[in-house]
This record gives sequence, C-alpha cells and structure tokens, in this order.
Amino acid sequence: MLRQWRGLRDDRGSALIMALLVAVVGTISLGAAGVLAQGAVREADRVRDDGSALYVAESGVNDGLHRLKFPSQLLVFRQYPQDPPSFSGGPDRVGPGGRYDVWIWPDAADPSAKHLVAVGTMGKVRRLVRVRAVIAQPDPFSPETGGPELTPPEQAAVPVVQRPNIPCSGFLRLSGRDVLTLGNADGTPAHYCYTGIQISGQAAINVLGPVHIWVSGSIQISGTADINPGGDPTWLLVWVPGTTEISINMSGTCYFRGGIWAPYSTLRI
Repeated sequence: MLRQWRGLRDDRGSALIMALLVAVVGTISLGAAGVLAQGAVREADRVRDDGSALYVAESGVNDGLHRLKFPSQLLVFRQYPQDPPSFSGGPDRVGPGGRYDVWIWPDAADPSAKHLVAVGTMGKVRRLVRVRAVIAQPDPFSPETGGPELTPPEQAAVPVVQRPNIPCSGFLRLSGRDVLTLGNADGTPAHYCYTGIQISGQAAINVLGPVHIWVSGSIQISGTADINPGGDPTWLLVWVPGTTEISINMSGTCYFRGGIWAPYSTLRI
C-alpha cells in the first residue's frame, strides 16, 4: 500500500514539472512574438515614412519647377548644401509631419539650366531628390522670344454669334420617361430655339443628325436623363449667347453628349 502511494506522488511531481516547463516555454514564445510584432510595426512605420518622405521631396521639386516656369516672385538662387534653402514648404502643403526644403541654382556651363535639390522630411526620415531643369522650348507666345503679344482673357473679344431667324418654342421641360427626337432624317442641320431647358427623371433626347439648340434662359439637367444617347457628340451643339446658369447634375447617371457654347454663362457640373 505504501509503495502504491509513493508511485502516485511521483506521477504528480512529474506532471507539475511538465506543466511548469510548458508555462515557461509559452511565456518565452509569447514574449518573442510580442518583440517580433513590435519590430514589424516599427519597420512598417519606417517604410511608410520613407515613401512619404520621397513623395514630399518630389512635391518640393514640382514646386521649384513651377516657380521657375511662372516666376511670380523673386526666387533666390542658393546652392546645396552650404547655403540655406531657396524656399521651404510645411505641413500646410504636404500634410502633418511633412516638410520640404528646396535649393535652386544656375548651371555653371549653361546659366539657362537650373539645378534643383529637394530634401523631403516625414517624421524622422529624410529623402533627397536632385534634378537638372533645362528649357526644352521657348514660349512661342512670349514677346521676349519674338512671339505675338496676347490680349488678357478678360479683355479679349468674344465672337458674336447671331441666332438664326427662327421662332422660339418656349420652355422645354422633359421628365419621367419623356423622349424627344430632334434633327432631320436626311442629315441636314436642324435648328431649335427655347427660352429654357429642364430635363429630369429618365427623360431622353435623341439626335438624328446635326442639331443646333439656341437657349435664351437657364439649362438644368439632372436625374438619369440621357442627352444624345448613342449619338455622335459633334451632332449636338447648344448655343447660349446670354448670361445665365447652366447646371448639369452628375449625382445620378446623367449623360450629355454634345457641346455647349456659353461664354458669358456659369456652368455648374
């Protein structure tokens, strides 16, 4: 009887030792897994910041090229790395935690060419991008290169287009599943005049051939309206000589295949 009791006690001791070993191994494994997970997270953050820093540096290069192409303000030429940056951009341009510093200076052999160095910073990561900008072709419209002087857009004359002598058919309103067919079957140009256009729902306008629509009022297209479905976009031309508002609501599946001539109007899409 005593020998049997000792056997049971020895078995219990072995089970306890085995349980302790399993607990120790499990704890070590969990700790190692935690360390590996933290390392993976840090590496992912570093890779992300590394790519972001490169994109920030490219943004600095693009900013520098834009300033060279459109010199709206005095640009200070400074060499990298001994001089301070020519200009910098902060989080307001590239997002939180980002910054770029750009150096620009003329090429020694060709003063018309410029060297650009942009250093992008994201978090604790910095990336550098260096380019050499060369004028590919002088601006043919610049008076400095012998081109013609252009009239500012606000002073340019808008060509006057006279409406043909056709009566206006009033206000064109289509809704629901209304379908209107415009144009001539023989392919000759067709002219229409309306005081305004409002198309909504699933309404559609089919165009058979060249169609010119003259509108003296507002134009509103919304819903799932389909204008000139399956037709040639060059067939439909809407003329709006006056000052009005043209609204094409693209929130649905609205389609408009054609052109709009409205130099004095406001177009909202």
